[in-house]
Amino acid sequence: KNIKLSGYLSLRDFNKSLLSSDMFLVILDNEASKFSIPSKILNYICAGKPILAIMDKGNLSARIILENNLGYVFEDNELHKIEELIKNNNKIDFNKYKNNAIKYQNENFNIIKISNKFLKFIFND
Repeated sequence: KNIKLSGYLSLRDFNKSLLSSDMFLVILDNEASKFSIPSKILNYICAGKPILAIMDKGNLSARIILENNLGYVFEDNELHKIEELIKNNNKIDFNKYKNNAIKYQNENFNIIKISNKFLKFIFND
């Protein structure tokens, strides 16, 4: 009763959905983990909520989540740990994840920094 699944959402409804969520779930098969980086994780980071990822811990997305303390990463053989986390979600410091997400956004999604890097690349500066 605590999980709501939906089909395609408009951008407006998608943003509302992200903001109304407490936590985000992303699942990536171990084989896909070798070459895939789920872009939805960037949306999750921008929403500032903890990410619960089930994927190979060597995946770039997993490393971003762990190194920046944006949520939790579990391998598929750690389902008991996921269950324990969900049962004890009252112990999760949601503000910590929000603050870490804002810090990550400021460091990585700053349009001026991105534009300057892009210009340096184009002009070989």
